Amino acid sequence: MKSGSYRLVTKDSALAKVNDIRKLPRVEVCWIDAEASGGWKTLSDYRRQNLSEVESIGYLTKNTKREIQLIQSRSKNGTIADSITIPKAWIISAKYLSRPR
Repeated sequence: MKSGSYRLVTKDSALAKVNDIRKLPRVEVCWIDAEASGGWKTLSDYRRQNLSEVESIGYLTKNTKREIQLIQSRSKNGTIADSITIPKAWIISAKYLSRPR
């Protein structure tokens, strides 16, 4: 699938109105992650590096023209942790796992 060829239709303006994470859609996003490396290596070592294809699952909290944001953890007392913001240009596919009614 071509990068960026997916569709999450929940608008950012609708997401911004939600105050309870349990009322946000849960999604699975497949995306290409950047590769970074440091240290002393040969040029051929660096040229062998590849991008990684990653799957992330979480609550969709932001959906703008440039990026999406997921919250990946929530506790029983309502606190949340572990956000990731992914540039839309890096996304291969995305799908809803659940949508609040």
